[in-house]
Amino acid sequence: SAIPHVAFCIASRIPLSAAFLCASRTCRAVGDLPEIWRPALEACMMVGPPTDVVQEWRENWYCYWDGSFGMPRNSETHYVFRPGLEVALCGVVRPRSWEPSGPAREMFKELRSLLHLRGRIASTIGWGDEGDGRWIPLLVPWSGVDGALTTQSLLSKLGAHEEIIGACEDCGDSDDDCDDDTDSSKDMSQDLPKAWLRSHGEWLLFHAGSDKLNPLPCFAVAKVRPDLVAGFIGGICHT
Repeated sequence: SAIPHVAFCIASRIPLSAAFLCASRTCRAVGDLPEIWRPALEACMMVGPPTDVVQEWRENWYCYWDGSFGMPRNSETHYVFRPGLEVALCGVVRPRSWEPSGPAREMFKELRSLLHLRGRIASTIGWGDEGDGRWIPLLVPWSGVDGALTTQSLLSKLGAHEEIIGACEDCGDSDDDCDDDTDSSKDMSQDLPKAWLRSHGEWLLFHAGSDKLNPLPCFAVAKVRPDLVAGFIGGICHT
């Protein structure tokens, strides 16, 4: 079929905003046909080269729990995520195992909404970051066996090391979102992730691995559907 090829071209050769508009207008006419929506979703979520902090967590991170204070001596037993997270062609971080169970059309709509939200929020994370950590969109298929959305279930789903899973700091109840920056001129768009999170029943705002590694994984995610967790991931540096 030519449909997967067309979907791939839409996803990778023209701007995403135009791609989604084109795909949405085309697919709206045919309703929920999976042979249309599934290839479009798969093309957008096709694995591309690792970038930003996702690449750092593979090749250039600092492990403290094994005493190396640099890249771990044994990368088989000391890692951030295993298998490593992937970056899709559309710029969204995803697990290596990508098996969405929900309707492709609804998944595609959530992907489009997430990328739209990315354009409205402050890109930098803050939270006492001594670097320039930025929020990156994240999509994680969810199933009944994954249980409720908790810091432990999310990190386990993503394959985080047990040292990281055991060192989470909740930022959801803090008025300043764990941020030590008290600059009153801070862009109000930084409040958007929290407002968006609170519009969903299950959501998390936290970082993990303080004093264990750098950069620390940070999350602002919500269960947007019973079968999908969406939001943002990033990395910050603490010393």
